[in-house]
Amino acid sequence: MKNKMLSNFNFHYQPRYINGEISSYEALLCSVGEPVDVQDFVISIKDTVSFDLLVIKRVLEDRAKYDCESKIRVAINISISSLIDKDFVTNCKAIFAVEKNIILELTNHDSCHHFDQIQAAIAELKTVDVCFALDDYGKGYVNSEMFIHLDVDYIKLDKKLISNIAQNYVAYSLVRTTYEKIANVLGKKVIVEGVETFEQLNLLKQFGQMEYQGFYFSNTLQAKQLEPTLGICNKQKKKKSLSLALDKAIYDINRAQNPIEIRAAIQKLTKVDHYNIVGVSLIALMFMLSSNESMKTIKKY
Repeated sequence: MKNKMLSNFNFHYQPRYINGEISSYEALLCSVGEPVDVQDFVISIKDTVSFDLLVIKRVLEDRAKYDCESKIRVAINISISSLIDKDFVTNCKAIFAVEKNIILELTNHDSCHHFDQIQAAIAELKTVDVCFALDDYGKGYVNSEMFIHLDVDYIKLDKKLISNIAQNYVAYSLVRTTYEKIANVLGKKVIVEGVETFEQLNLLKQFGQMEYQGFYFSNTLQAKQLEPTLGICNKQKKKKSLSLALDKAIYDINRAQNPIEIRAAIQKLTKVDHYNIVGVSLIALMFMLSSNESMKTIKKY
């Protein structure tokens, strides 16, 4: 019965690009014959573990048909709740110890609240070189804000976030702020889906480096059309910019609770701000320290 879950479906593959080259393909479930709402079908699945393992198997079978299979990087959607199942993680670990160049895209964020278990599963599967993406960020899932702090390699912006950026400056500013939070503060890579026009692409390019996916670049492809992609993901996180490092150092000073924390924060600021860009003198910092101690003395009495 489980093997029949996908009997009326196959997979098409949508390329995603970085710097004009294909970086990976996302495996998209498509109905065969009679039209089916794929999203409703996936949501209706109760046994997500069996379904996700079957999806992984089918996608890898598609890739295995070609001599260059090891050079084709593919992204496979799974329910985030599957990661809390120990058997699922064990099976995946065995599969991906052999099968490389895999990204697991985590969907259905609202179906799970087990942050620590998911984090542990991600850490275990990363030992066999699996990369992870949090899918559909901005779609409206309540848990998305919590799960962006998982040790995933990518955050994937939902297409509805960018659909109106060429017509509405507020929408454009929201996407820019989202990009800066993900790329510059969290140090994760950004994938944008649903890019359909040159105007959208031109605006998105202003933010910085990201990967793009959408009909502006390519329609979905059949498995036989797959070609080698770029290398596996670079797991090194981006270094924070000087402005962000300064901002964090000032933040630590302002939230310091005692003289020891204040001194540590001051030392951190002076270490980061080699050229005194902030313009804070040592005397002023010591005054801040003494003022804080005086205020605590006053509050004590």
